[in-house]
Amino acid sequence: FARAISWRNIVAPSPALNAIGKPGVPVRTAIAGAAIFAASFVAAAQFGIMAVAMAWCVAAPLLLLATVLLSRPALGIGIGDMWRALALPAGSSIAMGAIVWTADRWLVANRLDALPVLHLGLLVTVGVVAYAGVIHAADRAALSQIWSLIRRKPEAAV
Repeated sequence: FARAISWRNIVAPSPALNAIGKPGVPVRTAIAGAAIFAASFVAAAQFGIMAVAMAWCVAAPLLLLATVLLSRPALGIGIGDMWRALALPAGSSIAMGAIVWTADRWLVANRLDALPVLHLGLLVTVGVVAYAGVIHAADRAALSQIWSLIRRKPEAAV
C-alpha cells in the first residue's frame, strides 16, 4: 500500500500543465486513471476485498506510468529527469512501507489485536519516524524542506 500510494501522489503535474496552457493532458490522465482503476476493481471484485486492495496496488503504478507517458512530452522533460526527481520520495516510501510491515509482523504481531487504535497509532508513528529517518540518511536538505513545509505558518491576509 505504501508503495502504491506513494507512486500516485508523487507525480501530480496538473498545475504545471495548466500553467503552460496544456489542460487537456490532466484530463486525459484522469480518463486513463478512471479506466485503469475501474477495470482493476471490476476484475478483482469477484475475489473479495483483499483482491480489490491488491488491484489498487497494481493500478496506482499503472496510473503513474500513464501520467508520465502523457505528461512528459508536454513538459519537455525526459524519463531520466523524472526518475531522478522521483527516486528519493519513491524509495523512501518503499523503505517506510517495508519498515512498518516488518514492525507490524515481528514486533507488534498479535500483541495489540485487542487494541486496534493503539496498534494503528504505533504503526503510524513507526512510519513517520522511518520516513524521516530514510530521508535524513539520504538527503538532509530534503528533510529540511519537508519540515519547513510542515511548520510553515499561514501568511496574514492583506
